[in-house]
Amino acid sequence: LDGFRTQILGGLSDDERRKYKVALSRGTYGASPPAGVTRVDGFICCTCHKRLPPMWVNESKAWTRLHCCDGCKRVLVFDPDDEQS
Repeated sequence: LDGFRTQILGGLSDDERRKYKVALSRGTYGASPPAGVTRVDGFICCTCHKRLPPMWVNESKAWTRLHCCDGCKRVLVFDPDDEQS
């Protein structure tokens, strides 16, 4: 897993790398698992249930920009096989 993370970090810009590191540290303490990412259901974050801006959701789905939820600071991810996301 560490090798895979290193490979991913090499392809990220400085801003994306910062967002990734902040997101990865989220959930280290408390009830949430330390995943660093969150699924999105429609326009709602599945971790903190905050409504997300539609533009963020669309850009994240298209992999054109990396966005983090304002509430839980986790990176927004989508299941490419899920037709409803």
